[in-house]
Amino acid sequence: MRRDLPKIYSRELSEVIFVNPYCRSADFVSVGIAKRQAAAAYLNALVDAGILMETRLVGKTSISIARFLSSLQELAHEIFAPGRLF
Repeated sequence: MRRDLPKIYSRELSEVIFVNPYCRSADFVSVGIAKRQAAAAYLNALVDAGILMETRLVGKTSISIARFLSSLQELAHEIFAPGRLF
């Protein structure tokens, strides 16, 4: 992320992405990383860079999930699928 998005990268931004299972622009605002419009732009940049993926809209709020969490979830479903023998 530091290499792909050096203008928006910060330790706090990384923490928000890796601590929460999902991200909203309000999460960036509440931590003090950016104001509302800049936070929305940060989310879009993270989605464009492939770090986050936009999953759904809740009301007017866009929720994004980290790609590595999505991959872990898919792997867990595959490993612990009902009827799978070890």
